[in-house]
Amino acid sequence: KGSQLKLFTPGPVYVPERILNELAKPNDTHRSKPYEEMHKKVKNDLQKLLFTNNECLIFASSASGIMEACVRNLMKNDEKGLFLSIGAFGDRWHSIAEQNGKNAIKRQVEWGRAFKPELVKECLSEDTYSLVCLQSNETSTGVYNPVKEIVPIIKDYGALVCIDATSSMAGVKIEVDKLGIDVCLASVQKCLAMPPGLAVASVSEEAFNKAETVQNRGFYFDFQYFLKKNKSNQTPTTPPIPHIRALAAQLDYILNQEKLED
Repeated sequence: KGSQLKLFTPGPVYVPERILNELAKPNDTHRSKPYEEMHKKVKNDLQKLLFTNNECLIFASSASGIMEACVRNLMKNDEKGLFLSIGAFGDRWHSIAEQNGKNAIKRQVEWGRAFKPELVKECLSEDTYSLVCLQSNETSTGVYNPVKEIVPIIKDYGALVCIDATSSMAGVKIEVDKLGIDVCLASVQKCLAMPPGLAVASVSEEAFNKAETVQNRGFYFDFQYFLKKNKSNQTPTTPPIPHIRALAAQLDYILNQEKLED
């Protein structure tokens, strides 16, 4: 029997019966041909969902894991990162950077408000930043940043841009390539309507090239290791295979049943 819970929280959300059924199927090993075919399908469907040709990676973690991956992979010790916070998860990203020993600068606006493009320009003009991190939709406040206007401004300043799209991916259209987003990340327990335990991200070639020059990227979230395994349709370490099978089914449903808006 499926869950009797009717969740109305931002996430985890109610999981449809068809997805619970996918999770219940027996799983193959993650080094098998059937798994590789499934991984490839998820990878390709994520590209369609995010309007990108960038590599799309699958992580066995919450979105916070990829937030940490961004600061570990994309910031050298002598560089500064700018963290634009409009709520709890913006604050968390800045805290993650600090706890990883990075030179992290936080700029914030009052909770319940978004960053205006003019303010972003002002923040960027204060110093030289190699990396800028912000939320598209800030889960703690429900506020959506005007990323369509903000991201191109950040790119003009020459920084890499990471967007936490946890409570907007698959709910709000994000055109990754058109905007030039270097990392667009999310966990799956919100708009993708799956149980928590998996996170995904598109990563640009520019970001992968930067990671190659950064020391001490760690092991579990090393972008270069992920890229190498992703090219053979695998993950570096054992992934939650039932979750990935459910994600494959959910992406197929979104793209072929519900269909994306033009």
